[in-house]
This record gives sequence, structure tokens and C-alpha cells, in this order.
Amino acid sequence: MVTQWSTPVPEKGTRMRADKVTTATTAGGTVGISARPGRISATVKNEDAAITVYVGAGDETISSTDNSRTLLFGESETFYTDQSIKFLAASGAPVVSYVERW
Repeated sequence: MVTQWSTPVPEKGTRMRADKVTTATTAGGTVGISARPGRISATVKNEDAAITVYVGAGDETISSTDNSRTLLFGESETFYTDQSIKFLAASGAPVVSYVERW
């Protein structure tokens, strides 16, 4: 912690937020984590036991046939971006959990 004028100021990277989002099969993917200026990273995990989730960031169009990252059941990946993160479910409505740091 850095102290400035006797008021504690958090250092960059000390703020965190954890949440879960239900994904969908919407063409092109849907934003699951909003853009956050100053975000250092967001770690996402596919919580579903069987359904694959495709992930991408920013304006990227998500699909099962392009360069989107694939999260099989139980897998996680960290994205180092402050852009929005989008998800596309292969089927159904799997849940993705995430932790973001900024």
C-alpha cells in the first residue's frame, strides 16, 4: 500500500473481482466480462462438466472454427487485456467463473 496525504492508495494490481457468468450459443459470442481500463488480467474457467466454451477478447468474432481460444470442461486461461472478454457456448448454457485484477 502506498500512503499519500495520509490516505491509503491501493497499488496497481491489488484490486480483484470474482464472479460467474452463464454463456450462450449466440452467434459471434456475447460479452461476459466488460472492458475495464487498467485491468491487468482476467482468469476464466469453464465450470461445466461437458460443454466446451470458446473465448475471445475485444471486437473479435467468436466461433468454433476460427482462432478463438477453446476451454474444455474444467480448463482455465488467463487473458492479459483490458478489453471486453466474450464467450460462446458449443451448446446449452455453461457457466464460466472469472477473477479479474486491476
